[in-house]
Amino acid sequence: MKKRALALLLTAALLFSLLILPAQAAGTNTVVVRSPQNLTVNGFLVECEKYNIDGYNYFKLRDIAYLLSGTSSQFSVGWDAVSGTVSIVSGGSYSPVGGELEEPDRDNSATAVKSSQTILINGAVNSALSAYNIGGSNFFKLADLGSALGFEVSYDGATNTAVITSADYTGSAGPAALPVLSSPYPVEQHYDPASQMILSSYAGDLPVEISFDIPYITGVPGADAINSQLAALQQAFWADETLAYVMEYAADPIYTDTTYFYVHPGYYETISCGGTEIICVYIPYGWFMGGVNDYGSDCYLFDAVTGLNVDVRAFFPGWSDKQITDSILAILRSDPDADSFINLEGEDDWNICNYGVDDFDFYLEDGGLWVHFDKYELSFGAAGEFDFLIRTLD
Repeated sequence: MKKRALALLLTAALLFSLLILPAQAAGTNTVVVRSPQNLTVNGFLVECEKYNIDGYNYFKLRDIAYLLSGTSSQFSVGWDAVSGTVSIVSGGSYSPVGGELEEPDRDNSATAVKSSQTILINGAVNSALSAYNIGGSNFFKLADLGSALGFEVSYDGATNTAVITSADYTGSAGPAALPVLSSPYPVEQHYDPASQMILSSYAGDLPVEISFDIPYITGVPGADAINSQLAALQQAFWADETLAYVMEYAADPIYTDTTYFYVHPGYYETISCGGTEIICVYIPYGWFMGGVNDYGSDCYLFDAVTGLNVDVRAFFPGWSDKQITDSILAILRSDPDADSFINLEGEDDWNICNYGVDDFDFYLEDGGLWVHFDKYELSFGAAGEFDFLIRTLD
């Protein structure tokens, strides 16, 4: 199963949109097309639905509220269906409703109509904001929104990028300070803005390569809490006694130049599931020692709003732990090639039949809940990693 890394670049769909003929807003001569323009928020490139209307770029109100949540320029968004009123409050905490930052498969340009809804900002009617309803959502001219709510909007012509900066932005897209690492080994650590990773690597003299890199999460309310937990994983790695075993072999002349332990750069995705935004973090690892290669990845699920771990049991309402594990084992056994690679009869410390729910590595992808097995976890042989779809989610 090929996993999609979160590459914060323009998708092919945006490039393809340049080839689509422009639409006109209903009852007007207004030209509406999907916008190929990039967007950065406090230094980070993000993807979202956006349209160019008569030469100006319009963004979904809730996307901007979501992206600025947690900054000094955050704002809340409310909706009164009875009066047809959108209420915006500067400094208010934004409550996600689901669907933020999602890009539809279809181009909704043809649905664009001038919004007839009343816009309240801090309780006062604001009729100066230019807004369109596109595909059932309100899109605002970005420059107008910035002026009304106190965040800066600029334009980088060289990269065709709209640039949003909150009032408290210091100019650094990375963390204000790197998490402190404590390890019996010399470790180098730095933030790489290109990959948005906090990189850490062994800096000693032994012939061994070791690294453990974590993504730095931004743009969601629970970012600080998630980053704290990822920093704890990085710290635990460098303090783990497993490294003593690796270093022992690295110091042995027999294994010179053949011993290394590394963790590939992690990545993350934001996935909407049942109205909840979930951050899926993947931290791959690998090592090579004495002619043996091992690899795999650890997967973590976080609530984008609270930053708390998502208990996978929430995807199995009413199920007992045994029902969950039994269903996973049944799926494994149903694989037509199971007998050739799946170990279900090994010793206790190898046998996945003894796994509890929390021993499995779950992640979300393609509208489903998946379980991942590292090399040697499911098979004694060199068959590789395996991924199984456990259940399809609504």
